[in-house]
Amino acid sequence: MKKSELKSIKRGMAQAEAFMRGARDGFVIHEPVDIRRVRQNLKLTRRRFASRYRLNERTVEQWEQGRSAPDQTSETLLRLIEREPEKIAELVAQLD
Repeated sequence: MKKSELKSIKRGMAQAEAFMRGARDGFVIHEPVDIRRVRQNLKLTRRRFASRYRLNERTVEQWEQGRSAPDQTSETLLRLIEREPEKIAELVAQLD
């Protein structure tokens, strides 16, 4: 392991310890998207939600049940759906 990598790990550990002690300035907290809540707010079944946004139904199920988590790209799509569900559905429909 390089010295710079070790320094980075130590710095990260120090930041984590500071956060755990209550320091919050300068930290960004990324809350995961509550996929089930987003889907239920849209009043869609899992099947309709997956179909509308071109997602795999089984994958949506896995995310909702906590068996897996969306990758960064999927997380971005889900955040967009949460904010602008109709616009995103329209854009996805145009892909046909």
